[in-house]
Amino acid sequence: MNQDTSWFEERRLELVVDKALEDARSRTQILTGRDKHALQMEWLEFASQEWDDLEVLWWKHFQDWGR
Repeated sequence: MNQDTSWFEERRLELVVDKALEDARSRTQILTGRDKHALQMEWLEFASQEWDDLEVLWWKHFQDWGR
């Protein structure tokens, strides 16, 4: 992670990514054909990036969570 990101923000980001991956897994159980393939390719692209390359919009109210 970049040095401008607090420990709490990193943990929050990890939680969000974990929940999104959990949702993607459940959707792949339902989807078929091109839709399933598109979802898998999107996650492959996402998972192949470095954390430092991940662009995150931190909302103002999330800044108070780490305090």
